Amino acid sequence: MKQMKAFIDSFLKFEFESNRMRYDESISDAECKKFDSTIHNYTHTIIDVIDIGRSEGELEKYRFKELIKVNLEKVQKRSLFQIKKYESPKCGDVIKRVLKEDVIYLCYTGDSEKDEDYESMYSMIYVVAESDEGLKIVSYFFWEEDEGLEEVGDYTPSHIPKLGKLVGVEKYLAPEESSSLADYNKD
Repeated sequence: MKQMKAFIDSFLKFEFESNRMRYDESISDAECKKFDSTIHNYTHTIIDVIDIGRSEGELEKYRFKELIKVNLEKVQKRSLFQIKKYESPKCGDVIKRVLKEDVIYLCYTGDSEKDEDYESMYSMIYVVAESDEGLKIVSYFFWEEDEGLEEVGDYTPSHIPKLGKLVGVEKYLAPEESSSLADYNKD
């Protein structure tokens, strides 16, 4: 899991920098785009969109320049709570087609925006695996307080209906929110 932790830590560092750059008026759209392409090297081409970086002309759309400053102040690096290793997952055809091994890793991370009114909790759960393109993020889940893992999108061939057999867990930081903490403590 050492390699997995290094991979996701590196991704989270680049994601944080990209999100920071998104609201920094001193950085051009072209510079952001170049940096964002590095981040997309972490994701498999089967993933449509992970909301990273600045879209062309995004800063011009803000009517209130103060909002840019507020957004920049809210950016934070996602916390890594834990990594779980699963064998023999039941994956949709799209994911099954690209996996090199019958193993996936779920990397439980926090939010990318600071909010003092909320306790730390799971936000994004990245699914990382050895794929035909190398070690990549091949999918992701959202965390819903009352529901747990929630699939992204309606396209079932890219879903993971059964995670498989849990064969390893590494814990790094306990979340504060009750449903996240209950999940963290159960394995």
